[in-house]
Amino acid sequence: MTAPDHVRIMVRELPGPLAPGVPQKFEASTEAGEVLVRRTRHPFYAGARALLKHGLDPDTLVTMRWRSSGSDSVAPVPVRVAAGLTTEEGDNPIRIRRWHDPAKTGLRAGGIGRPAPSRAKTGWDGPETPTAFSGAPVPEQEFSA
Repeated sequence: MTAPDHVRIMVRELPGPLAPGVPQKFEASTEAGEVLVRRTRHPFYAGARALLKHGLDPDTLVTMRWRSSGSDSVAPVPVRVAAGLTTEEGDNPIRIRRWHDPAKTGLRAGGIGRPAPSRAKTGWDGPETPTAFSGAPVPEQEFSA
């Protein structure tokens, strides 16, 4: 069996009413329907970390497509690059940052300096994403929303 030349992460918005100030969550899966991450704010990056955890070659190209779309919404990049990123939200512009493993740093998945809430207070049962990334430094980029 040959390795794929690229992998597409399929994303769908999870249903449910949004409360003010509560960010939307998404599910990331493979084209075959295998769920990579059940609930995340960053489906492309979290999905890439899950693919690495499942043994995908770090140099394999990965892209993203919304389940409701017929075209990709993210240009292909090596999975090791996507797995090392996250977004920092809040005031515009949205910033792409290096991802910091919350299980190792005690920071939230965005790595923006606030301690993660305790499991007892939130009912949280594990990290938002798998923890298998150890890639090269990634420069910060800034995008306007």
